[in-house]
Amino acid sequence: MQVSVLIPVLNEGEALELCVPAMLAQRLEEPVEFIFAVGPCRDDSRERLERFAAADPRVRILDNPSGRTPDGLNIAFAASRGRHVARMDAHAIYPPNYLADAVARLARGDVAWVSGPKLPRAHGGASGAVALALRSPLGQGPSRRLARRGFSGWGECELDTGVFCGVWRRSTLERHGTWDPHWLRNQDSEMAARLLAAGERIVSLESMTAEYLPRATLRDFMRQYHDYGRYRALTLVRHRVARRRSHALAPGLVAALPLAAAGPRWLRAPARSSLAAWAGAVALETAAAARQGAAAADVARLAPCFACIHFGFGAGFWRGLGDVLMARLRRAASNQEGS
Repeated sequence: MQVSVLIPVLNEGEALELCVPAMLAQRLEEPVEFIFAVGPCRDDSRERLERFAAADPRVRILDNPSGRTPDGLNIAFAASRGRHVARMDAHAIYPPNYLADAVARLARGDVAWVSGPKLPRAHGGASGAVALALRSPLGQGPSRRLARRGFSGWGECELDTGVFCGVWRRSTLERHGTWDPHWLRNQDSEMAARLLAAGERIVSLESMTAEYLPRATLRDFMRQYHDYGRYRALTLVRHRVARRRSHALAPGLVAALPLAAAGPRWLRAPARSSLAAWAGAVALETAAAARQGAAAADVARLAPCFACIHFGFGAGFWRGLGDVLMARLRRAASNQEGS
């Protein structure tokens, strides 16, 4: 078996009808298996997958009782047989060369992980506005896991812990470990930090760009970025190699809110200035989207989408730091009681 593809699934519904055919259309001469680890879905995801399995013997369906993404990935990995292992998400549409390009790049040596950026694609609801926000510089920040608007022909670039799915040699995962079950979000980032700390290289190939189906409601989008921020904080505390100055921007924006309203006088002005600068940047991006012909409904939702990204991530980040502090306090109290 050349490649085992691991796909965690929980309530993906109609997205499977777009994503699974693209997975099965991968152009690779050697054998591939697609292992779907399915959680306790509230929709018909399992029934849809069973229809794909009946038509294609490469499709395997396993149970993931917890429904948690890292558990599903680890269950699928334990059952896999490939010399290479790929992670694909059930809300992304991968190009037919995704696996072949990754395997070829791994064969050239000097890298341990080959990935590609994700390009947000509208698919109803608020997803058009979400895609606009994620494709803008203000929504992306310095991250390279999202395809950059207006950039093409870059071929290959080095990645830090900002990664989206990818392909590994099986031996790499056996050596460094798979997905930490405590990381409900940012599992790939936490694993990337381990590999980078061990001196491994991670690269992104433009040819592996996948279309990503983002959240279709602002509530779900806000929750997603809150969770990203929370687990990013946990990753930064655990792994020094993952720390970047840019990670402080969104938490700083959240901290500016109470300071601008009721902080000490010497902090009130800079806090208000930072919030005004953010609002100005959002206004400029919104105007640019309107000039470029974006749908009026998407333009109207763009400012709330940026708020979800920055304030959601920032609030989650502070929550993650609070989780770490509380865990250390409980540990200290337990040690005192034991002594």
